[in-house]
Amino acid sequence: MRTTRGLWLVLELMAVALALSLPAESFFVGDPGVKLIAARNAAAHPASPLEISLPVIGAETNVHVDPFFVVHGDHAHALTSEVFPLLSAPFIAAAGIRGAYLLPVCGFLLSIFSCVYLAAALDLRRNSSRVLLGAVLGTPLLFYGLEFWEHAPAVGLAALATTIIVKSGNTEDTRSRGRRGRALVAGLLYGIAILLRPEAAWFFLAVAASSRLLPSPPGWPTFALAVAGIALALAPLVVYSIVHFGTLAPPHVETQAALLTQGWLDARAHIVAAWFVPFSGQATPMWGLALVGMTAVGSLVPGSRMGGWVFLVVLTTVDVVLVALTAPNDGGGQWGPRYLLFAFVPASVLIAGALQAIPRQSVARTVIVIAVLVAGVWVQRAGYRELRGTKNLYGRVLDLVRQQVPAGGYAVTDLWWLDQVAAAATSDRTMLFVPGTDDRRNVMHRLHAAGVSTVTAFVSRDESPDIDAWNHGPCYEPAGQTAIEVRNLVAITLRRLPDCDAGR
Repeated sequence: MRTTRGLWLVLELMAVALALSLPAESFFVGDPGVKLIAARNAAAHPASPLEISLPVIGAETNVHVDPFFVVHGDHAHALTSEVFPLLSAPFIAAAGIRGAYLLPVCGFLLSIFSCVYLAAALDLRRNSSRVLLGAVLGTPLLFYGLEFWEHAPAVGLAALATTIIVKSGNTEDTRSRGRRGRALVAGLLYGIAILLRPEAAWFFLAVAASSRLLPSPPGWPTFALAVAGIALALAPLVVYSIVHFGTLAPPHVETQAALLTQGWLDARAHIVAAWFVPFSGQATPMWGLALVGMTAVGSLVPGSRMGGWVFLVVLTTVDVVLVALTAPNDGGGQWGPRYLLFAFVPASVLIAGALQAIPRQSVARTVIVIAVLVAGVWVQRAGYRELRGTKNLYGRVLDLVRQQVPAGGYAVTDLWWLDQVAAAATSDRTMLFVPGTDDRRNVMHRLHAAGVSTVTAFVSRDESPDIDAWNHGPCYEPAGQTAIEVRNLVAITLRRLPDCDAGR
């Protein structure tokens, strides 16, 4: 017990230290930037926190926003989790950009705690220290807990809810008011997790389906109350969607669902290859293979089959299958298959049992434990270095935007990702997305009419279709360029011409 408490203290200090040592204003990919824009908007407009203000030229609003924002009337909505920016907004308002990382770090710690809690609920013989180390070193949860993402909080809430459900079957009084309350709380936790990450719904279904394999299965009334709790958690967003959009689901969910109608079978083959098949032409599926290996080893090693092991194996398998069948894409270039993060909770409990099954005071045990620890530390170090390196790299993009666009100034770009990567600079700068020639002409005419003296255009030598077009008006003439090697980004300073027609 003392060992576990010591590990907890080390883990908490490590998580905080690692989070503080990373650049706070730049991100690993564009998604966190979208969430930051949404969170800052929620803090600035508490009466309408989901309605993101459109950019303004002069006194008129403008609809030139990047594809991750959908225009709706006189405002826009971010195509991301609605709840995570809302929950993060107070912390960002109180502590600045560092406040954005509080929920992810807490979500990571809650995920690890819930893994240990679930292991003990299934079988007290499981060693909590091994479960803790397995969950920290054998999963991608640390990586996701250090970036401004909703993944770790969603996993932590769903894992805690699962433990509550499992424990509800360990007592005989099925009519207990306390048990009914706990089942409802578990449902609320699942519901919030679903609002954060929709694939949490599949994890709940996987828990319900595999629960019959528990030594003391919870009764169906428990799951009925959990479903009621989920419905209660989802109800506010559903009501808002019906009133505001006239649909049951907000644009974020509808957009993801629409992707499933486009080449579903080919998409499944691509996703499975990206997650689980080595040498398939995709990125090395290290974490997908690790998930399969952890489940297989944890279920096949003699002596590792402690209480609930069949439940854990089936839970992992069913969740992976459901997610693979319904994922809108492979998740992009993130560190591991982010849609499968929930499955790592039962898998980490399984692998801890396998390590515990190795005979004590044997050379094999010492060698295996050391090898596992070294491998786990190396993998987590590699993930941290990749996260830090990419954030530092995109920090140069953020610096370029701040250097080239003064506070209150305007930037135009045909790069859909730029405002996301440089989201920390957009609160006091207006960035307009102009993907085509007509969009560019329209925006430049409006900027000229509004009397904007200087505009900065951001283009990429690798991604922009025609960089030279930016040097030929309309309404503005080039007055200088600054380039960086990050994605071959070029900042072009454009100066207002007296006559707009002269720039055509």
